[in-house]
Amino acid sequence: MPILQTSYLDGWESYGDIPEQIIYNSFSSDSRIMNSGDLFFGYDGLSRSVLDYLDSVLEKRPAAVFLENSHADSIRGKYPGTKIPFFFKPDFRKASHQFIAHRMDYPFLKMRMLAVTGTNGKTSLAWYDYQMREKSVYIGTIGMFRDDTVDDSGMTTPDFLRVMQFLEKSAGEGAQSVSMEVSSHALDQDRLWGLEWDYLVFTNLTQDHLDYHSDMEQYFHAKLKLFANALTQKGKKPVFIINADDEYGKRIMDIFRNSGVKILSYGKKENSHFQIMNIQVAMDGYSFDLKISGEKSGIFPVNLPLIGEFNIYNILPVMVAGFHSGESMETLVEKVRNIRPAPGRMEKIPIGKNRLAVVDYAHTPDALRKGLITLRELNPSRLVCVFGAGGDRDRKKRPLMGQAVDELSDYGIITSDNPRTENPLAIMEDVRSGFLDSSRYEMIEDRKSAIRKGLSILPENGILYIAGKGHENYQIIGKEKIYFCDPEVVKESIQEKL
Repeated sequence: MPILQTSYLDGWESYGDIPEQIIYNSFSSDSRIMNSGDLFFGYDGLSRSVLDYLDSVLEKRPAAVFLENSHADSIRGKYPGTKIPFFFKPDFRKASHQFIAHRMDYPFLKMRMLAVTGTNGKTSLAWYDYQMREKSVYIGTIGMFRDDTVDDSGMTTPDFLRVMQFLEKSAGEGAQSVSMEVSSHALDQDRLWGLEWDYLVFTNLTQDHLDYHSDMEQYFHAKLKLFANALTQKGKKPVFIINADDEYGKRIMDIFRNSGVKILSYGKKENSHFQIMNIQVAMDGYSFDLKISGEKSGIFPVNLPLIGEFNIYNILPVMVAGFHSGESMETLVEKVRNIRPAPGRMEKIPIGKNRLAVVDYAHTPDALRKGLITLRELNPSRLVCVFGAGGDRDRKKRPLMGQAVDELSDYGIITSDNPRTENPLAIMEDVRSGFLDSSRYEMIEDRKSAIRKGLSILPENGILYIAGKGHENYQIIGKEKIYFCDPEVVKESIQEKL
């Protein structure tokens, strides 16, 4: 069992029975799964203090407890004479991250690390990078994967300790590359402060999460922290890979232009280091030419077996990172020919009579628009969209989602997504307000019934676009997760010949 010399904790305020050595099992930050003898790190949440559940932590007899310095007086008052060692420090999150990284011997320095942030495209981009690297790891919305073994993380970006434990185990088993999604919430909360990156990708910024960030500028500044923090890295020299076609991407390039960091741009603009040219659409994907400027200049034809022009933007940063790290563009082009979509991202399900259902995670106005535009390019006889909006989230985007479906589909079916603690019908009313023509939509609260209705009205050569949940196999109603899977509903309905 590992041993912690308490003399190492110089600068930490202490309380309780402090021995010279602490023998411990492991680290934990979750009271529900911790074990006796763990070192427990207690982080305050947005709506809950660690003090609210500390009794349940102490019942499990931790080897020591580490907390924010502001809790020291409360601990002394509530637990007089305790034998359990407590340690406190100001700026606790950053101090604890440094401590954990040191004790785990900095596993992120032993692997190639790629982080991607932005509103849309994070999951697909990180998933493609995971596929195209050998001995790779994926961390993001659909879980934590190593060699196709999944550990559901429950959020886009898990907390620092869980990430570190996964990285430590992965590095120990021979992993060489990490592809990770980084959310604005995680950046705002410094959830990953202390990790170091080789490549940092910015995809785009469109309206989302304004329930958390007060406006788009605050949302942007949360994303900006990923790049600003990378300038202080000591063990890795980062490379920024930025979408030059996005207005916020251009701002990032302007902000860091004279920082000394290497910036590689991609997009359709002529001054991009990696320029997209001559896009051709087909039923099974896209072809385009990739023009590279600089020392290794050239033009390379690329065939991408995925629908959606946005997927060109999702695959390109992966190719840029691979090319920068020394892979030949010919090798990368061949890998792209065999790329697979991320689960629940424009996932195609044939349903007979040349009809197609497409399950997608799109849950922002911009993502809905891009998905619908992509499917419209396939010239369906009718394009029907089943969609909704999540509860307890950004209300301002709901009518904009309705507007997107009104403008770009032939018919919309508004349904329930993850209503959480809101009234599903009230959410649907918010979405409905974005439609101008009442004959172009209907509202069906039950999601299964909505999908089945969409299938039943789909003519030959029609496409049903089922948006919002993608890979998720649950609905959150109230505070309860209930099993629900869009693709399964489609496949069950096919068997019933709807």
